[in-house]
Amino acid sequence: MLFPLQVKAYKGVMSAIKLATKIIPMPKPTLFSGAGASLELCDAIAQMGIKRVMVVTDSMLVKLGLLKVR
Repeated sequence: MLFPLQVKAYKGVMSAIKLATKIIPMPKPTLFSGAGASLELCDAIAQMGIKRVMVVTDSMLVKLGLLKVR
C-alpha cells in the first residue's frame, strides 16, 4: 500500500521539477578544452563577475605541481 503512494509522490515531485525548469532559467554547463582553454575559462569567469571559484581535483595533479593548494 505504501509503495504506490511513494510512486505517486515521486511522479508529483518530478512533474514539479520539470515545470520549475521551464519557468526558472537554469544555467547550462560550459566545457572548455584544448589549447588556450584555461584563458577562455578565465575570460568567461571574469565576464560572469564571479569572485571565487572552487577547483575539484585529485591528489595526482597536486603531486605533479599543476595546482597550488592553499
